[in-house]
Amino acid sequence: FPELYPPPEPEPEEVEPAEPDADAEAEASEDAPEPEAPADPDPEPEPEPEEAAGEAPPEEDAERPPTPELDAYQKRIAEIDARAASRLERLDAAETHLDTAEAEAAAAELRALEVADAMYTVRHRLTGAPRAAPDVRLDASLVSEHDLIDAKTLMATNESRLAARLTRGSVQTPRMKDPKENPKETRMERDVLLGTRRFDDVETSLDHFTEPSYAASTKSAENRAVAREQRLTETVPPFRKSDTGDLMSEEEYLAKTRAARLIAAERAREMGVSRREIEERVLTRMKARANFVPNPRHVDKRDAFEDIFVLDPPQVRFTEYVAGETYEARLTIRNKSRLSRRVRVLPAASRYFSVAECVFPSEHGMLAPGMACWTVVRFRPESLADYEDFIAVAGETARGRVSLVAKRHPPRLTIDPVVDVGAVLVGGDVEFRVPFKNVGGEGRFRLVDEKDWPDTTTPLVLPNETADLAPFGETHEDSPTPCIPLGPFRVGPGAMSLPRNAVEKLRVGFAPPKPGTFTRAFRAVCDNGQVKTFRVVGTGTVLDVAVAAVDGRDVAAGELARVGDDDEARQAAPPPLRFGACEPGSFTQRVFTVRNNTKVPVPFEWDLPDPDETSDARAFTVEPRSGILGDEAEVECVATFAPHSSSSSRGGDSVGRCRLVVDAAFPPRTPINGAAMFAKPVVVEDFLVAGVATKHDVVLDAHLVHFAGAMLPGRHYDRTVRVTNLGTAPCAFAWAGADAPPRGESTDNTESSQIFVYPAFGSVAPGETVVCVLEFMSPGAARIDRHLQCLCEDGPNLPLRVTGDVEGPEVVIAQSAVDFGLLRRGVPGDTYVTLRNPSAVPCAWRLEERRATGATGDALNDENEKPEIVFSATQGVLPANGEIELECTLRATRAGAYRGVVSVFSGGRRSAGAVAHARADVLDPRAALDVTRVDLGVVYVGVPTTRVVTLKNMTMLPAAFKWSDAPLVVGEDDEESDGAIHVECDVWKGELAPGGTMAVRFDFTPVRVLSSKKNGYASLVACDVAGALRPLGFELVAQIRGLEGNVSYDVRRGADGALTASSRRDDFASRSVAALDARDALVLGPSGLGDDCVVDFGDACQVREHAVMELVVRNATAIETFVSLQVDKRGVRDETARELTAKRR
Repeated sequence: FPELYPPPEPEPEEVEPAEPDADAEAEASEDAPEPEAPADPDPEPEPEPEEAAGEAPPEEDAERPPTPELDAYQKRIAEIDARAASRLERLDAAETHLDTAEAEAAAAELRALEVADAMYTVRHRLTGAPRAAPDVRLDASLVSEHDLIDAKTLMATNESRLAARLTRGSVQTPRMKDPKENPKETRMERDVLLGTRRFDDVETSLDHFTEPSYAASTKSAENRAVAREQRLTETVPPFRKSDTGDLMSEEEYLAKTRAARLIAAERAREMGVSRREIEERVLTRMKARANFVPNPRHVDKRDAFEDIFVLDPPQVRFTEYVAGETYEARLTIRNKSRLSRRVRVLPAASRYFSVAECVFPSEHGMLAPGMACWTVVRFRPESLADYEDFIAVAGETARGRVSLVAKRHPPRLTIDPVVDVGAVLVGGDVEFRVPFKNVGGEGRFRLVDEKDWPDTTTPLVLPNETADLAPFGETHEDSPTPCIPLGPFRVGPGAMSLPRNAVEKLRVGFAPPKPGTFTRAFRAVCDNGQVKTFRVVGTGTVLDVAVAAVDGRDVAAGELARVGDDDEARQAAPPPLRFGACEPGSFTQRVFTVRNNTKVPVPFEWDLPDPDETSDARAFTVEPRSGILGDEAEVECVATFAPHSSSSSRGGDSVGRCRLVVDAAFPPRTPINGAAMFAKPVVVEDFLVAGVATKHDVVLDAHLVHFAGAMLPGRHYDRTVRVTNLGTAPCAFAWAGADAPPRGESTDNTESSQIFVYPAFGSVAPGETVVCVLEFMSPGAARIDRHLQCLCEDGPNLPLRVTGDVEGPEVVIAQSAVDFGLLRRGVPGDTYVTLRNPSAVPCAWRLEERRATGATGDALNDENEKPEIVFSATQGVLPANGEIELECTLRATRAGAYRGVVSVFSGGRRSAGAVAHARADVLDPRAALDVTRVDLGVVYVGVPTTRVVTLKNMTMLPAAFKWSDAPLVVGEDDEESDGAIHVECDVWKGELAPGGTMAVRFDFTPVRVLSSKKNGYASLVACDVAGALRPLGFELVAQIRGLEGNVSYDVRRGADGALTASSRRDDFASRSVAALDARDALVLGPSGLGDDCVVDFGDACQVREHAVMELVVRNATAIETFVSLQVDKRGVRDETARELTAKRR
């Protein structure tokens, strides 16, 4: 591996007077001896197969040889690994930097898109406009270190180079310079163009014809050139000697290079391969002249055998045969030529094949055309091996042969080369049955131990009839199948005969005597002489199943010691495994982690005492109760302690016993009907468990229930009592001391007070509360004081005291307030008040409103605080448990907050009993406009102008509005301005929602122009809001203009466009016609231009030539108008004009 050794630093090479050509150098470098690679170290010898199963491994305490020092090769390897690791770290950092820069650029692009979405909406992305380039900010030093390409830097470099090129002027086409001018520079340019030299080395010399384009050298090309140089330096290092591997000195290297160049020059003078081929073809043509045409008398007249005879079959084949038997096959020889032929069959050289006498169709032994003879080929094998030979068929002018092949289809068994039976418990005996099939030909087999082959034959033995069978469902045969012994293994059938596609089972018995892995090899010898080696592998393991952890904590030594079945062992047993305190009906759990360190699956069963044996046995359960524990696996079993009562049989503790039983039988079967059904039960754990059953923690939210206030006779009153279970299990309870609830009979006829509790009994879940209703009824006035008790099963007895007083009836108001909400001043508002008689007897009532006293001290006579609520009824009698709904109407006369009190007098009382507050908020409608002045500016007659005015409701009441039909003119000259502007509105009237706004669109169209005395148009547009104190409105201001003074004309000559006349007064041509305009102003009227437009063609008009003049009319307003032209004078007499016009028609 020469690339692993660093080359010496090269010294500057001396300049040779003569330099050989490139082809000679290449051939010399190829013929130069390459440094020899160090010889591969001797491969480690493969470990010999295990002689005996279960052999002990080599001792680990043996002294190990000292670690040898690293040689030069290993040090070089370590340096290469260190450089590679450093390179990988830098590459990882570069990759992280690139990912971070890409993520930041994507986030910046997303933020820019969000800003654009906010400015232009999301639809701007569908316009097809190009997006901004992603701003990926890379570290320049990192990019240059790893020879990466930064797109932004590359584009900037190209732009700068292109700009420099454009500033220098046009670029000349590069040409190769004459070597005589500057040979060094010319060769450098040639190397760059040929790709043998990097562009950076000569960039300064080639800058005059290099430009940033697709033809320019890129960073990738430079990287590939550098990598190619490094690869050439690494793969062909000329710095070591081929015999010793030592480093060459510079003198030795130069001498070797000169010698190689001389050898290459000598070889260049030799004949090349292509030239040699040409010369050889010339010599061949020269020698061909001596090959004369042979004499026709000596031509070989032998014919092809296939053109004369047909053999059927072309090959005689025997596939099914037995040693010592004779087999025959018929061979037919047919003459297919046009002549009669003689033929004979020569026997085979082997003694296993023989040929009978040929049978010809005639006695003279000739085969006429189309006739055939036949013979019998006999085959007598001495074994079942393969045989091959041939017999010759000789004719007069041709000879052929017939192949004789005897080959049986070899049997092929689908048995894996290594049969792994897995793990078996030590002391057990398991017979594994592996099905296989013969997918080849028929054959007989005999199994032989590898140690006995080929000297002796392994004797056959009978299998163990009591061994376990795998897989599940296999049964022992009536007649045992003989097998061969292989140490702890038994493999059978020892001898078998299998026809084609026969299915058989390989029986592998395994009885490991000790733990460990056992391997044995045996050979299957076929009757055709083939021998194949198979191996059986098995592992012996010891049963090791135990509870390894409790609640995730490893079990300490002796913590779960065995209890035993006798009394002495039970008394000496360690303390039981305790569970937490638990209430009857709840449960507490502990997790047992059962670990199987055995390499075979093991069925397990938790053998718990029957519930009839001890009173505490049913309090303990384990789930899963049974199952199969996988090899070297763990299973978590949850032990549950659920006591059924708070009493216990052993000093306040409930004690149970847990036994873990496993089945050592194979294969593992799912436990059915408990551990008693195990074939080989083994108790692996036997320990005690204990738990404490505590009473339920049940409380009442109150131990005193007082019926406050005056209660009415005959009325049922109820209060709630909450029974809360603070424990962890449901608790049953029942009330004692309360009256039994009636069954189909009324309780109104009783003479004494009664207390009922609903529900009288029940159950409360853990952490929950049951609400019990205490119902009280008394037929007359009385004072109650009763003691009740809540009896909890397996819990405390909770006392409860009930007190109260019974008085006369009273009418109450159902609602706490009479709220009219928002009202408009002067508009009535309605609501309802409900009076209820909760007593069982009728009750008279009277209803009135009272307000706070004003300045006079009398609420009824004070105008500001006078009651204004009107009731539909003010007095009456309510039946027992009856109610009435009264209508209340309020018409407020003053805006503001209305407050009062509605009082009910009942039961003959003079003071008010039930009261309810009456309230209302009275408002005046108010609205506002967003503008108070609308200035239209300069407007023109007939041109509409649109403005939008926003109307807002300042209250939370609906407000109806209506705009005035026409603007109201404000000023002295009302008649002139009245109707000067026509107003159109999209919503003349409507209703504003509470607190809502409405945009109203106005179209203002000027109708006429006001006189010059008016400074402008001014009016008021009013809006009437229903119920408002004042109307709304805005001022409308405008300057109305017409067409007068805003229409002008110009007369221009058509040829050069020179102005000859105009209605404007700012040029010479206009001033020349000013007198004519003043004269004709009265004739045209106010709707015309007021000018006579004179179109003067001049005196230079040629006969039969057209002269063109242009009349340009301008409208400086927004008013659309029509222009009518009328010609008064045409420059000729009227009679002449009429005659010319009539002729043209």
